[in-house]
Amino acid sequence: MTWRVRLPERRSLVRDGTHDVAGSPTGASAFTANLAGGPAGFADLINRVLNFAMGAQAQTGVAQPATATAGLGPDGTLNAPYAAPATLADNATSLVSAQAAVSAAATSQLSTEVTVQTTLNQNMTAVSGVNMDTEMSNMIQLQNAYGANAKIITAAQAMFAQLLQVVQ
Repeated sequence: MTWRVRLPERRSLVRDGTHDVAGSPTGASAFTANLAGGPAGFADLINRVLNFAMGAQAQTGVAQPATATAGLGPDGTLNAPYAAPATLADNATSLVSAQAAVSAAATSQLSTEVTVQTTLNQNMTAVSGVNMDTEMSNMIQLQNAYGANAKIITAAQAMFAQLLQVVQ
């Protein structure tokens, strides 16, 4: 059996919250969820998300904790290629900018490597390239010369055999 929450109930969960939150002097302020059947215009949770979760402050007068930029990754050896910004939007902008710079560097490196590869291929072809027409022409000349030499050897053998018959 599948349980589904109807859309109006989901909206009310976002609007009202699901549980109370104890405040912290260095983090979020206290929050009391809207009681079931409470006022429909209750927008404290939505306002807090918009004002604090994506802003520079965790609550009025308290700055968001700094985003970690060092000791990242599974073994803690990675560092972010940007400084820790104050807001989530600034963090996203920094991340996208850093990735754009990495992408541009990789594209430039690829262009350089393709140029090197093309040059090396041209040099290799110039040194070891075989012209099939020239090689076929040389092979035909060699075959004709071989045939002519074979006829000369056959004639020399015949003359030598006749010379031996005359001498005997």
